[in-house]
Amino acid sequence: MLNILGAFYYYNYGNDDFQGNNSEVTALKNNIIFGTATSAYQIEGRVLEEGACSSNWHEFALTPGKIRGGDTGELACDHYNRYRDDVLLMNDLGFDAYRFSISWSRILPANSKNPNERGVSFYDKLIDKLLKHNITPYLTIFHWDLPLWVSALGGWANRVKNWITLNEPWCVSFLGYWEGKHAPGIEGDFAQVLSTTHHQLLAHGLVVKTFRASRACKDGRIGISLNPFITYPADLLRKINREYTRSPIIITENGYPLEDNISEGEPIEIGKIPPGWGIK
Repeated sequence: MLNILGAFYYYNYGNDDFQGNNSEVTALKNNIIFGTATSAYQIEGRVLEEGACSSNWHEFALTPGKIRGGDTGELACDHYNRYRDDVLLMNDLGFDAYRFSISWSRILPANSKNPNERGVSFYDKLIDKLLKHNITPYLTIFHWDLPLWVSALGGWANRVKNWITLNEPWCVSFLGYWEGKHAPGIEGDFAQVLSTTHHQLLAHGLVVKTFRASRACKDGRIGISLNPFITYPADLLRKINREYTRSPIIITENGYPLEDNISEGEPIEIGKIPPGWGIK
Protein backbone atom coordinates (compact mmCIF):
# COMPACT_ATOMS: atom_id res chain seq x y z
CA MET A 1 0.00 0.00 0.00
CA LEU A 2 2.61 2.49 1.03
CA ASN A 3 3.91 4.78 -1.65
CA ILE A 4 6.97 6.13 0.13
CA LEU A 5 7.96 9.40 -1.47
CA GLY A 6 11.18 10.02 0.41
CA ALA A 7 13.22 8.66 3.25
CA PHE A 8 14.37 12.11 4.35
CA TYR A 9 18.02 11.27 4.82
CA TYR A 10 20.68 13.93 4.81
CA TYR A 11 23.92 13.44 2.90
CA ASN A 12 27.18 15.31 3.27
CA TYR A 13 28.64 16.15 -0.12
CA GLY A 14 32.03 17.62 -0.86
CA ASN A 15 31.86 20.96 -2.67
CA ASP A 16 32.92 19.39 -5.97
CA ASP A 17 31.12 16.07 -5.53
CA PHE A 18 27.57 16.52 -6.83
CA GLN A 19 27.35 12.77 -7.56
CA GLY A 20 27.69 11.96 -3.87
CA ASN A 21 30.55 9.50 -4.32
CA ASN A 22 31.82 10.29 -0.82
CA SER A 23 28.40 10.68 0.78
CA GLU A 24 27.87 9.90 4.42
CA VAL A 25 24.45 9.19 5.89
CA THR A 26 23.79 11.23 9.00
CA ALA A 27 21.06 11.18 11.61
CA LEU A 28 17.76 12.88 10.97
CA LYS A 29 17.47 16.34 12.43
CA ASN A 30 14.86 16.92 15.12
CA ASN A 31 12.72 19.12 12.88
CA ILE A 32 12.46 16.56 10.06
CA ILE A 33 9.07 14.86 9.73
CA PHE A 34 9.38 11.22 8.66
CA GLY A 35 6.32 9.91 6.86
CA THR A 36 4.60 8.84 3.67
CA ALA A 37 2.04 10.29 1.25
CA THR A 38 -0.71 8.98 -1.00
CA SER A 39 -3.64 10.22 -3.07
CA ALA A 40 -7.22 8.99 -2.80
CA TYR A 41 -7.75 7.67 -6.32
CA GLN A 42 -4.42 5.85 -6.36
CA ILE A 43 -5.04 3.76 -3.25
CA GLU A 44 -8.62 3.79 -1.93
CA GLY A 45 -10.45 1.66 -4.50
CA ARG A 46 -14.23 1.08 -4.23
CA VAL A 47 -14.68 4.25 -6.25
CA LEU A 48 -18.39 3.72 -6.95
CA GLU A 49 -19.42 2.07 -3.68
CA GLU A 50 -21.28 3.33 -0.61
CA GLY A 51 -22.74 6.38 -2.30
CA ALA A 52 -19.64 7.58 -4.18
CA CYS A 53 -19.91 8.91 -7.73
CA SER A 54 -17.49 8.69 -10.62
CA SER A 55 -14.68 11.23 -10.95
CA ASN A 56 -12.82 12.89 -13.80
CA TRP A 57 -9.84 10.62 -13.15
CA HIS A 58 -11.93 7.45 -13.11
CA GLU A 59 -13.52 8.35 -16.44
CA PHE A 60 -10.08 9.24 -17.81
CA ALA A 61 -8.69 5.87 -16.66
CA LEU A 62 -11.57 4.08 -18.40
CA THR A 63 -10.69 5.73 -21.72
CA PRO A 64 -8.87 3.19 -23.93
CA GLY A 65 -5.21 3.99 -24.45
CA LYS A 66 -4.92 6.58 -21.69
CA ILE A 67 -3.50 4.39 -18.90
CA ARG A 68 -0.85 1.73 -19.40
CA GLY A 69 -2.36 -1.73 -19.18
CA GLY A 70 -5.87 -0.28 -18.91
CA ASP A 71 -5.58 -0.07 -15.13
CA THR A 72 -8.07 1.95 -13.10
CA GLY A 73 -8.56 2.84 -9.44
CA GLU A 74 -11.57 0.52 -9.19
CA LEU A 75 -9.81 -1.63 -6.60
CA ALA A 76 -6.29 -0.17 -6.32
CA CYS A 77 -4.88 -1.13 -2.90
CA ASP A 78 -8.37 -1.40 -1.38
CA HIS A 79 -7.34 1.13 1.26
CA TYR A 80 -11.03 1.94 1.75
CA ASN A 81 -11.47 -1.46 3.41
CA ARG A 82 -7.90 -2.04 4.59
CA TYR A 83 -7.06 1.33 6.15
CA ARG A 84 -6.77 -0.19 9.63
CA ASP A 85 -4.05 -2.60 8.48
CA ASP A 86 -2.38 0.17 6.47
CA VAL A 87 -2.14 2.40 9.53
CA LEU A 88 -0.59 -0.48 11.46
CA LEU A 89 2.00 -0.85 8.69
CA MET A 90 2.83 2.85 9.00
CA ASN A 91 3.15 2.46 12.74
CA ASP A 92 5.47 -0.55 12.33
CA LEU A 93 7.67 1.51 9.97
CA GLY A 94 7.95 4.26 12.56
CA PHE A 95 6.25 7.00 10.56
CA ASP A 96 5.47 10.28 12.29
CA ALA A 97 3.08 11.57 9.64
CA TYR A 98 0.76 10.53 6.83
CA ARG A 99 -0.35 12.82 4.01
CA PHE A 100 -3.53 11.74 2.25
CA SER A 101 -6.14 13.40 0.07
CA ILE A 102 -9.93 13.58 0.14
CA SER A 103 -11.95 11.95 -2.60
CA TRP A 104 -14.62 14.58 -3.16
CA SER A 105 -16.51 12.06 -5.29
CA ARG A 106 -16.99 10.15 -2.05
CA ILE A 107 -17.88 13.21 0.04
CA LEU A 108 -20.08 15.15 -2.41
CA PRO A 109 -21.35 12.64 -4.99
CA ALA A 110 -24.42 14.58 -6.13
CA ASN A 111 -24.01 18.26 -5.26
CA SER A 112 -22.21 20.61 -2.91
CA LYS A 113 -25.00 20.76 -0.32
CA ASN A 114 -25.65 17.13 0.63
CA PRO A 115 -22.58 15.31 1.96
CA ASN A 116 -22.45 11.53 1.76
CA GLU A 117 -22.26 10.52 5.42
CA ARG A 118 -20.65 7.16 4.61
CA GLY A 119 -17.85 8.94 2.78
CA VAL A 120 -17.34 11.40 5.63
CA SER A 121 -17.33 8.51 8.10
CA PHE A 122 -14.45 6.81 6.27
CA TYR A 123 -12.16 9.81 6.75
CA ASP A 124 -13.35 10.23 10.34
CA LYS A 125 -12.31 6.67 11.14
CA LEU A 126 -9.01 6.99 9.26
CA ILE A 127 -8.04 10.15 11.17
CA ASP A 128 -8.96 8.60 14.52
CA LYS A 129 -6.89 5.51 13.72
CA LEU A 130 -3.87 7.63 12.78
CA LEU A 131 -4.06 9.68 15.96
CA LYS A 132 -4.45 6.53 18.06
CA HIS A 133 -1.04 5.44 16.77
CA ASN A 134 0.55 8.89 17.16
CA ILE A 135 0.72 9.48 13.41
CA THR A 136 0.03 13.11 12.51
CA PRO A 137 -2.44 13.50 9.61
CA TYR A 138 -1.57 15.91 6.79
CA LEU A 139 -4.64 16.43 4.64
CA THR A 140 -4.48 17.39 0.95
CA ILE A 141 -7.68 19.18 -0.04
CA PHE A 142 -7.29 18.57 -3.79
CA HIS A 143 -5.16 15.87 -5.42
CA TRP A 144 -6.47 16.05 -9.00
CA ASP A 145 -9.69 14.02 -8.77
CA LEU A 146 -13.00 15.88 -9.07
CA PRO A 147 -16.55 14.52 -8.86
CA LEU A 148 -17.81 14.08 -12.41
CA TRP A 149 -20.60 16.59 -11.83
CA VAL A 150 -18.03 19.24 -10.83
CA SER A 151 -15.77 18.39 -13.76
CA ALA A 152 -18.71 18.84 -16.11
CA LEU A 153 -19.20 22.38 -14.76
CA GLY A 154 -15.59 23.10 -15.46
CA GLY A 155 -15.51 18.58 9.67
CA TRP A 156 -11.96 17.62 10.72
CA ALA A 157 -10.40 20.90 11.88
CA ASN A 158 -10.30 19.92 15.56
CA ARG A 159 -8.09 16.88 14.82
CA VAL A 160 -6.19 17.74 11.63
CA LYS A 161 -3.73 20.62 12.13
CA ASN A 162 -1.75 20.38 8.87
CA TRP A 163 -3.46 21.04 5.53
CA ILE A 164 -2.33 21.12 1.89
CA THR A 165 -4.57 23.03 -0.50
CA LEU A 166 -3.43 21.64 -3.86
CA ASN A 167 -1.15 18.84 -4.94
CA GLU A 168 1.18 19.71 -7.83
CA PRO A 169 -0.95 22.23 -9.78
CA TRP A 170 1.56 22.02 -12.65
CA CYS A 171 0.46 18.43 -13.32
CA VAL A 172 -3.20 19.44 -13.47
CA SER A 173 -2.52 22.25 -15.92
CA PHE A 174 0.37 21.11 -18.10
CA LEU A 175 -0.20 17.36 -18.15
CA GLY A 176 -3.99 17.72 -18.28
CA TYR A 177 -4.31 20.45 -20.94
CA TRP A 178 -1.03 20.46 -22.89
CA GLU A 179 0.36 16.94 -23.01
CA GLY A 180 -2.97 15.19 -22.42
CA LYS A 181 -1.36 12.55 -20.21
CA HIS A 182 -3.55 13.35 -17.20
CA ALA A 183 -7.27 13.96 -16.87
CA PRO A 184 -9.12 15.43 -18.73
CA GLY A 185 -6.70 14.40 -21.50
CA ILE A 186 -6.70 17.60 -23.59
CA GLU A 187 -3.67 18.25 -25.80
CA GLY A 188 -2.10 21.51 -26.97
CA ASP A 189 -4.47 24.01 -25.33
CA PHE A 190 -2.04 26.55 -23.86
CA ALA A 191 -4.83 29.00 -23.02
CA GLN A 192 -6.32 26.32 -20.78
CA VAL A 193 -2.91 25.65 -19.25
CA LEU A 194 -2.65 29.30 -18.22
CA SER A 195 -6.28 29.57 -17.16
CA THR A 196 -6.20 26.46 -14.96
CA THR A 197 -2.90 27.56 -13.43
CA HIS A 198 -4.28 31.02 -12.72
CA HIS A 199 -7.48 29.77 -11.12
CA GLN A 200 -5.79 27.04 -9.08
CA LEU A 201 -3.53 29.65 -7.54
CA LEU A 202 -6.51 31.95 -6.95
CA ALA A 203 -8.33 29.08 -5.24
CA HIS A 204 -5.25 28.37 -3.12
CA GLY A 205 -5.13 32.00 -2.00
CA LEU A 206 -8.84 32.10 -1.15
CA VAL A 207 -8.64 28.86 0.84
CA VAL A 208 -5.60 30.10 2.77
CA LYS A 209 -7.39 33.37 3.54
CA THR A 210 -10.48 31.50 4.78
CA PHE A 211 -8.34 29.08 6.78
CA ARG A 212 -6.46 31.85 8.56
CA ALA A 213 -9.70 33.66 9.39
CA SER A 214 -11.32 30.55 10.89
CA ARG A 215 -11.27 30.25 14.66
CA ALA A 216 -11.42 26.46 14.31
CA CYS A 217 -8.11 26.51 12.42
CA LYS A 218 -6.25 29.05 14.56
CA ASP A 219 -3.67 26.46 15.66
CA GLY A 220 -3.32 24.85 12.24
CA ARG A 221 -0.89 25.22 9.34
CA ILE A 222 -1.61 25.32 5.63
CA GLY A 223 0.49 25.22 2.47
CA ILE A 224 0.70 23.95 -1.11
CA SER A 225 2.52 20.92 -2.54
CA LEU A 226 4.68 21.73 -5.59
CA ASN A 227 6.84 19.46 -7.74
CA PRO A 228 10.01 21.45 -8.49
CA PHE A 229 13.25 20.11 -9.90
CA ILE A 230 16.58 20.81 -8.26
CA THR A 231 19.01 22.04 -10.89
CA TYR A 232 22.60 23.21 -10.97
CA PRO A 233 23.91 25.88 -13.39
CA ALA A 234 25.99 24.46 -16.24
CA ASP A 235 27.98 27.69 -16.42
CA LEU A 236 28.37 29.68 -13.21
CA LEU A 237 29.78 32.63 -15.16
CA ARG A 238 26.57 33.22 -17.14
CA LYS A 239 23.99 35.23 -15.22
CA ILE A 240 21.01 33.59 -16.90
CA ASN A 241 22.21 30.16 -15.80
CA ARG A 242 22.57 31.34 -12.22
CA GLU A 243 19.18 33.07 -12.21
CA TYR A 244 17.35 30.15 -13.82
CA THR A 245 18.60 27.63 -11.28
CA ARG A 246 18.16 29.90 -8.28
CA SER A 247 14.39 29.53 -7.88
CA PRO A 248 13.13 26.16 -6.60
CA ILE A 249 9.68 26.85 -8.08
CA ILE A 250 10.83 26.95 -11.68
CA ILE A 251 9.97 23.90 -13.76
CA THR A 252 11.99 22.97 -16.82
CA GLU A 253 9.16 23.65 -19.28
CA ASN A 254 9.91 27.28 -20.15
CA GLY A 255 9.98 28.49 -16.58
CA TYR A 256 6.41 27.47 -15.71
CA PRO A 257 4.55 29.10 -14.03
CA LEU A 258 6.60 32.21 -13.31
CA GLU A 259 7.94 33.33 -16.67
CA ASP A 260 6.95 32.87 -20.29
CA ASN A 261 10.24 34.07 -21.77
CA ILE A 262 13.72 34.10 -20.33
CA SER A 263 16.66 35.98 -21.76
CA GLU A 264 20.02 37.04 -20.42
CA GLY A 265 18.65 40.48 -19.67
CA GLU A 266 15.48 39.17 -18.06
CA PRO A 267 16.20 37.14 -14.93
CA ILE A 268 13.21 35.43 -13.37
CA GLU A 269 12.25 37.81 -10.63
CA ILE A 270 8.67 38.76 -11.53
CA GLY A 271 6.18 36.22 -12.89
CA LYS A 272 3.91 37.24 -15.73
CA ILE A 273 1.29 35.87 -18.10
CA PRO A 274 1.73 36.59 -21.82
CA PRO A 275 -0.45 39.50 -23.01
CA GLY A 276 -3.58 38.77 -24.99
CA TRP A 277 -4.68 35.66 -23.14
CA GLY A 278 -7.60 37.41 -21.44
CA ILE A 279 -6.80 36.13 -17.97
CA LYS A 280 -7.50 38.59 -15.17
